[in-house]
Amino acid sequence: MQGSEIVNPADVARGTNQALSDLGYEQVRAIDEIESRMSLPDEATRLELPTTAPVLVHRVTGFTATDQPVRHTLNVLIGSKHVVLFERQKTMGN
Repeated sequence: MQGSEIVNPADVARGTNQALSDLGYEQVRAIDEIESRMSLPDEATRLELPTTAPVLVHRVTGFTATDQPVRHTLNVLIGSKHVVLFERQKTMGN
C-alpha cells in the first residue's frame, strides 16, 4: 500500500474500496464508531466553530475476509449540521 493513492488524505476518485481491492486487500466488512463530544481547539479553528461547539467523530475500520484491518477513516463533523443515517437490509442467512 506504501506509495499508493490509498495513503493520501485526498479523496480517491475510484473509491477506497476499489483501490484496496486492486491492491489485493478486498474490504468485506467495516465497523463504524460514532462519538459525540466537544470540539478540540484545532478542530474548532479548522471548522470555524466556537470552542464549545459539539462535533461528531466518525471512525470507520475496514477488514478483509481474514479479519486483517486494511482501512481506518476518521471524519470530524459539525454536530449541529449533520445527521447520521444508517440503513440496514437483511441478507440471506441472517
